Amino acid sequence: MHLTNLACDNAIGKRKRTVNKEIVDSFEECEDLRLAVRRMIGYIWNKKAKSRKINYEKRNEQIGYNVIKVGIDNDTRISGYACMYQQALRYKWTLNQYFAHEKSLVCNAYELLDERWQSVVEVEAIIQSVCALSFTTQIDS
Repeated sequence: MHLTNLACDNAIGKRKRTVNKEIVDSFEECEDLRLAVRRMIGYIWNKKAKSRKINYEKRNEQIGYNVIKVGIDNDTRISGYACMYQQALRYKWTLNQYFAHEKSLVCNAYELLDERWQSVVEVEAIIQSVCALSFTTQIDS
């Protein structure tokens, strides 16, 4: 399980391989994508800015959608990443609606464009299979 998580962390850019304190293997694009999704989720569900969460909930009620909090990954297991990406994709439409109605310069910095959403879909598809592998190795060991 731990080796699977380590290999996956290297694959998605969370961990970087170093030799003599020099980075020899990194995946900055995937790490930037993960951080962008985390920032977007954290922007709405930040504990210090409850008005954004309330506005998101009101917007969902107006359009008839239930509100379920999108969780931020827990940095220790690959399943945390899988859940974060899956929940973000599940609520992509409502997140886009929120950002469309809350236009500001600050808000625009957290919104994901369609190209980034496509990358989230691709990464989530890969992570789901790796997550299944991690669970299998955890059960077998």
